[in-house]
Amino acid sequence: MDKFADWLARGRRCLLGAMSTARRIREFRSRTGKSETEMAQLLGINIHWYYDLEMHDDELTSTLSLAQALELAAQLGVSLHDLLAVSVRPENAVMLQDLPKYVERHLVIDGITVDEFSDRIGWDLAPFLGEPVEVGSGLPIMFFQDLADGLGIPWPDVLPHSASRDSHGPRNET
Repeated sequence: MDKFADWLARGRRCLLGAMSTARRIREFRSRTGKSETEMAQLLGINIHWYYDLEMHDDELTSTLSLAQALELAAQLGVSLHDLLAVSVRPENAVMLQDLPKYVERHLVIDGITVDEFSDRIGWDLAPFLGEPVEVGSGLPIMFFQDLADGLGIPWPDVLPHSASRDSHGPRNET
């Protein structure tokens, strides 16, 4: 029976992964029994913003801060990776506080300055490099996607699973 239950769970995860991000948010919320208004209040956003999260796929990565996205996932009872339908192997995970070291190494290898790399990825890195945990928690997921792309690493590897301080990486310091 355990094999059947595992198979069923994998099938559900595949179906959720095939859904759009907005639809996954809506599906997870409906499973919790929470209303859109309640979710908006929990996230500290207005109801129209929350409606956009359930209607437009790019809203999660472009408008919510990392801290808000982690809170959304926690309120929905899933990891941020589940919410985004992405996976990461634990051995590849990069902790938020370690990202400046990756950037520094990249700058040396490419022989460029922070300003040049900032221009390349389209984000001012200086504040983040000084305080990656504090500043990073206020940045949208899109920032981490662009940074990881510039560093040549998969962007899911730099995202936390949860806001818990016991969990891995950027996942724990927000």
